[in-house]
Amino acid sequence: MACFRTIKKAYFTLLETLIALFILSILLVVIFTFFRDLSSLSVAGKVAQKESFQMRYLETRLAYIFERITNEKDNKSNRFYFYTQPQNSDFADSTSLIFTYDNGVRKDPTFSGQVLGRLFLDKRGKLRLMTWPITLNETHQHMHQEVLLDRVTSLNFRFYAAPARVTNEGAIATKGLNPNENEGPKNEQEQGEVQAATPEPDKWHEDVWSSKYKQMPQIVEMTVEVKKPRSVLEKSKSPSGEVETYRFRFVLSSSKNYIYYPPA
Repeated sequence: MACFRTIKKAYFTLLETLIALFILSILLVVIFTFFRDLSSLSVAGKVAQKESFQMRYLETRLAYIFERITNEKDNKSNRFYFYTQPQNSDFADSTSLIFTYDNGVRKDPTFSGQVLGRLFLDKRGKLRLMTWPITLNETHQHMHQEVLLDRVTSLNFRFYAAPARVTNEGAIATKGLNPNENEGPKNEQEQGEVQAATPEPDKWHEDVWSSKYKQMPQIVEMTVEVKKPRSVLEKSKSPSGEVETYRFRFVLSSSKNYIYYPPA
């Protein structure tokens, strides 16, 4: 009879099941690859953002310090320091720059106003700024350390000494004229002392600024080499690969010498 007719059920064959699993595996591989690349880009972006923030912080911090360095002709300051010290095997892995600057108003009054700073690269690859108050008698008992940048492989300084100061505008344009010929040393001994206490003008001095100069340079150039993290190295296309070089220049407001630009 027609009412008792059986209905035949349709089942998936083994071939159809294997094809469905193959298509599903392809989709899962594509999806997981997309999310893996997205996660890697997110991590690389965070690392790049952190590096950019560190370099901007370093530049801003150094600009704040160098524009407040105590001027050698400042009559309000009792102490003036601006010189370099060679590499120290105990704690410094580079030339150290020592200077006095105005630290402004701080929560700790000990570090407010005029302080003594030391900028150097330590043995752990960290660019450090050490600060001491110069108004106290026992300054070695008070010290503040600040890490400006890490993963630093090298630190180098250059100092530019401007041409000799002259008061006559016409004398500046005259070649071979000694601006201080009327105020020269009286004997050879005095001449040697003046030359030892004065940097050679119109020249870049590499990594050395003597404490005998008693004056500041007009431009300070600082070159920092930073090692990149591993996650950025894998994505980097730069030929250097491991190290990135940054160069900073700061003009110091020195009143003893100045850079003169003649009118066009």
